[in-house]
Amino acid sequence: MGKSRPGVKGKMKKRKLFIFDLDGTALIPGREPYARLPDSFSEFLDAISADGWMWGINSTWDVLGQLRLVLVSNVKSRPSFLMGELGMRLAAVDDSHIEFIQPYTGNMERKVQEIVEKELYAIMNRICSRFHPSRMHFYGHLFDFTVDEKEKAEFDDFTSKITSGGLVTGKGAGRFTAYPAILNKAEPVREIMEITGLSPEDVVVAGDEVADIPMMNPCISKYPICPSNAHEEVKKHVKSSGGIVGIKPHAAGVIEAFCQFCESKSIQG
Repeated sequence: MGKSRPGVKGKMKKRKLFIFDLDGTALIPGREPYARLPDSFSEFLDAISADGWMWGINSTWDVLGQLRLVLVSNVKSRPSFLMGELGMRLAAVDDSHIEFIQPYTGNMERKVQEIVEKELYAIMNRICSRFHPSRMHFYGHLFDFTVDEKEKAEFDDFTSKITSGGLVTGKGAGRFTAYPAILNKAEPVREIMEITGLSPEDVVVAGDEVADIPMMNPCISKYPICPSNAHEEVKKHVKSSGGIVGIKPHAAGVIEAFCQFCESKSIQG
């Protein structure tokens, strides 16, 4: 059944797991209030939970923010797992309380901090000492800098020459992003599978952005799905993996694709 962790052992009774992203997948851009699951999606989660499914969130959001979103939504069931900040933190949920899964979370936090101190801080200093931002964010593991429009050409040329073996960087159009390369959404799912003994045939994942593709690896999930608004690379990956692209966007498309996939594969709880 795999390795056990504090607070997780009791969650092994359910043998299937549905994992979804938030922004653009379960959540609808422009919808108010945004930080709340749509009622239809809450009803969907409660229905699959009643059929024996575990469910979890895998997002760039921090774990506490994810839990707050769940608590203000109409969903009555609770996630079994919360995966935050591109896989840096992983938590099990007991009713409305979270318990970070160790040693996974501690190890990831330590490795991320080492890379941030060794590589990211130096790049941040180079950029911030030379250019004026129109917008800038630093989340401890992710640096996101958008330059003043007047400096855009110089900025793009400058950042195009930045190299780093330990970071994933995004460059161009006056914007630069960077975060440790060890972070990706596949890692916490692999840890969950090791803990619970779930196989790729037991896991369904839903996402819409390129950052979601790692958790759609066939070694992690045989059943990737996405809504119609998903990035073209995500749609291509889902189709090539035998998954389903919903006709509708966002939460409605995820529900549609999940139900269609369950029917075609006969994997109801």
